[in-house]
Amino acid sequence: MTSCKVCLYEKNHEKLNWSLPNTRIADMVDCSESSVRRHKQHIEPNRRVRREWEVLTKDGEIQTLRSYAVEEQAPQISYTDLHESLSDFSWYSPDSSGPGSEVFCFAYAQIGKAMEIGGGTEETIERIKESLSRAVNRYQETQPAEIVFVDGGDIIENCFNTPKQLATNDLSLPDQIQTARRIVLEILKILRPLAPKLTYIAVPSNHGEVRIGAKNAPWTSDADWGLHIQEAIQDVSEEYDLGITFVRPDELEETAVHDTVDGSRLAVTHGHQAGSQDSLKKWIMGQDHGRRPGWDADIWITNHFHNLRVTTIGNGRFAIGTTSIDPGSLWHSKGTGESSKPGITAFSTFAGEWQNLSVL
Repeated sequence: MTSCKVCLYEKNHEKLNWSLPNTRIADMVDCSESSVRRHKQHIEPNRRVRREWEVLTKDGEIQTLRSYAVEEQAPQISYTDLHESLSDFSWYSPDSSGPGSEVFCFAYAQIGKAMEIGGGTEETIERIKESLSRAVNRYQETQPAEIVFVDGGDIIENCFNTPKQLATNDLSLPDQIQTARRIVLEILKILRPLAPKLTYIAVPSNHGEVRIGAKNAPWTSDADWGLHIQEAIQDVSEEYDLGITFVRPDELEETAVHDTVDGSRLAVTHGHQAGSQDSLKKWIMGQDHGRRPGWDADIWITNHFHNLRVTTIGNGRFAIGTTSIDPGSLWHSKGTGESSKPGITAFSTFAGEWQNLSVL
């Protein structure tokens, strides 16, 4: 079958390991999984047999029925046949062609939030510094090809989400914005030397929304303090040639898409549009069905719900819900009994897959 990509691969390269999953073989050959299945049927036609028989229906008509069956039993092997492979098992390492990327999920800093069990802004800054120190140690060891800094939203607390915020905030709105901008700039300065490429992704969020009163936002989602902070830092980066790549959603959109240098496609959204964390999978599937931004991403990064959750969304793709670095939410804990460990969610990517997930 000279037109078969699998046949051509084995002709021009080495024989494939047919014990691997079809999806893994398809990635190696650069073809679809269905092509691999068709190839297997071609090289082993005697394994799958089509059978037909005729039956008489109640109406007195003859109907042909068909089925498929495996005619030949799978070849049996013994421990002796596997001994050599098992002896090398401890030395097995995944096949990779280069360094991957590291993703640093900076979410829910909510600078200005105070009067919580985790303190206020000063305590939040200390947690950020500790998480960043752990990230530096991690990246010095992994030596990634790219570091992706993700502002998943809620970078400031704002003062127009609830009536109590003017009393529970420890910073005014202008000071929240200035402090958050300085924190991000300092993080970027530390991360920049640790990889050949540094990418800064920002998305709009509910706490970042520019409002003129409690829950009163008269503008589009583009009017967001998190995006404003990113744009301000981008001006400085471009003027001083800091070599940072900036990614944000297209105009009027709320999901940002980025292709990492290792070949992974990331989709980042705050997540509040889904309504609840349990609804996120259905919401993402709707984005896929509607060919919305990020529909073909390998990994979705979602935020808003303040706890770590990894969800499969079909065809080997995942949504990673991130942890928060803010002082916590006593209101939420009193109402539900739940709380989560604060920290920065970090993971590695390579060729569309994630690994080494941790809370720094």
